[in-house]
Amino acid sequence: MTTLRLFAPLKRHPAFPKTSMDLRIGDVRYDLIIPPDISNLMVRHFVGPESTYRRVERYSHFMEIEALRGNPGLLDEASRGVPTYAHCINGVEDSDDFSLVGYVAARLIVGPHAARVFYGRAARRNRIDRTLADYVIDHEGYFHPCVGFEILHMRYYFDDAERVDALRDVEEWEPTELLAS
Repeated sequence: MTTLRLFAPLKRHPAFPKTSMDLRIGDVRYDLIIPPDISNLMVRHFVGPESTYRRVERYSHFMEIEALRGNPGLLDEASRGVPTYAHCINGVEDSDDFSLVGYVAARLIVGPHAARVFYGRAARRNRIDRTLADYVIDHEGYFHPCVGFEILHMRYYFDDAERVDALRDVEEWEPTELLAS
């Protein structure tokens, strides 16, 4: 079972790079596959013990996260000047007499203000892991200027054994658990 780690902006801007990748999940187009080590560093940056970002609990359900795509500024409105993020876990399953297919997904949504702070730290190499800063600068078109973004961890499963493994892993995808891995 492979975990996909993907990046998508909350809204596209004119300077956003043209990509040859067009991976769509639902209505969302993901433009960048994030290496596992970078994805983990990003999560640690936003939710780690030294983080200056704040989680907005109001956006912890899949449908509320979708509302942020239409208006990414909602995270900033909830923050009162503090860079913010939202996090949720959801899953979908379909089965019949012959097959089982499903997925579980963890989504980290970074608000516009937090995205600007994140890019600024990467550009100055200040209060950010150096490897992560290098990645962000190497992929500057995705991160600057940015109106917020999503990091998606998604795992598909195709039988009962994989389902059990995927559901067991869901607990590890909580931000505090991701820090421990």
